[in-house]
Amino acid sequence: MKKYSLFLILILSCISMSYAQTTTARIKREALCGTCGVGQKINVAGTTLIIESTGGSCPGCTTLHGNGDPNQPYIREGFQQPVKDPNSGGTDPNDPNGCTTIIVTFDIKEKVTPCGTYYDFEYTGTAEKGYTYTWNFGADSSPSTSTDLNPSNIAFSSIGTKTIQLSVKKDNCTIPTSKSNFLTVTGTGFSAKAQTKDLLCFGKNIGEVKLIPVGGAAPFTYKWSNGASTDLITNLKAGKYNYTITDSKNCVFSALVTVKGPDTSLVLKPKVLNESCKGKKDGEIDLTVSGGTAPYSYNWLPAANTSKITGLTAGNYAVTVSDANACVVNTSFVVKEFCLTGGDDIDNTITPNDDGKNDKWVVPGLDRFPNNEVYIYNRWGSIVFSKKPYDNSWSGQNASGEELPSGAYYYLIKLNDPDNSTLSGSITIIR
Repeated sequence: MKKYSLFLILILSCISMSYAQTTTARIKREALCGTCGVGQKINVAGTTLIIESTGGSCPGCTTLHGNGDPNQPYIREGFQQPVKDPNSGGTDPNDPNGCTTIIVTFDIKEKVTPCGTYYDFEYTGTAEKGYTYTWNFGADSSPSTSTDLNPSNIAFSSIGTKTIQLSVKKDNCTIPTSKSNFLTVTGTGFSAKAQTKDLLCFGKNIGEVKLIPVGGAAPFTYKWSNGASTDLITNLKAGKYNYTITDSKNCVFSALVTVKGPDTSLVLKPKVLNESCKGKKDGEIDLTVSGGTAPYSYNWLPAANTSKITGLTAGNYAVTVSDANACVVNTSFVVKEFCLTGGDDIDNTITPNDDGKNDKWVVPGLDRFPNNEVYIYNRWGSIVFSKKPYDNSWSGQNASGEELPSGAYYYLIKLNDPDNSTLSGSITIIR
């Protein structure tokens, strides 16, 4: 069994990496600034550190840091250094969330078996709550990616130097990607490639997974977590599916494959503003769309292609909403005609007993007049409640929030429209 120890340090946009060996630590420098000088050597605690590069020079490239550990050094340039040393929990001053710098380390173990060569990856950095891990092993690996903390039994279909990529992210922090070019694959292993057909529209279970054996000896047998036993499974919903494939020599390979799809269907939430009076042509429909896959497109009848349509008269309005995957929802809305004139238009009784029926005083159509003012008077003509603008929320309290006694009260509504219209009448509280 071989063990590859990789130390990767993540500092802002600068990426430094080291590959520790028993007596010589070989450091590969990858930085946005360019390359470092060739053949530079530094001795730390008796260990020779060799800086590899393709040529050129840059000041400060030979400065080593390692928190006192000669087997885990890293290089950084002056202009790429954070305010604090990351080993002491430094913070990125450019991060609005105040995220701390993360040092990422992991080990790779090679396993040679009768069925081939496999690799285990062990994250050896600090694993805190809220961290997510994304591994990328390359196109010729099975599986090619993983979100496990310590993925194991990764097989490659070809030998040679491979790029292993690990990205670590905590909550809302944005953390750059760590890279390592130091895994030399010495042998291939029996495995399988999974070809997936993802779902484009929520609720349409048309996902598929096709397994293609890599290496091994035919015939092969298949076992899926959903009970299937063929290389191709169909009519799948979005989710994770485990599989095991066995060849004729009893070599076994297991992995997990994900069928992707939208988390929710398209959901339309309309805000309908009725026409204030016949002929006013001031009705509106404003759609808020969620779910599916953005961006969304709109096709209204009568013709319009925006989420909000205005200048409407009373009537029916149909719309087709499509998302980026051509998933469609068809529906229609009604714009009514409502002239706010008082009288029978406005409730004259409320029963605020929290039974969900007539608990609040509602003035239909008042949302047409956003600058309205409402005043409630007792029988002696004193104002007991007022609100600017009124939002249909009054349930029989005075200005201090105390319950008013049952009885008759009087209202005055100032619409504050161009005509300075006012409405008045009586309102009775029954408890």
